[in-house]
Amino acid sequence: MDYEELEQECTRNKMYTKRVMDLWCDAKKWHYLAEHSENDAVRNKYMAVSNSLMDLFNNEINEMRNR
Repeated sequence: MDYEELEQECTRNKMYTKRVMDLWCDAKKWHYLAEHSENDAVRNKYMAVSNSLMDLFNNEINEMRNR
């Protein structure tokens, strides 16, 4: 692998890592929205979104560990 290929691989890894971290940030955002919601139905809906995003985040973290 030459230097340019290495740089491209590093760039791809950085982009992938940023997308994974964006999942975590989005999950936390929905969690905070749920915490500050005054309606139980809305709170439950927001927590469902948060939990789904957190599941995706955790799956990606596990994939990263297996690379």
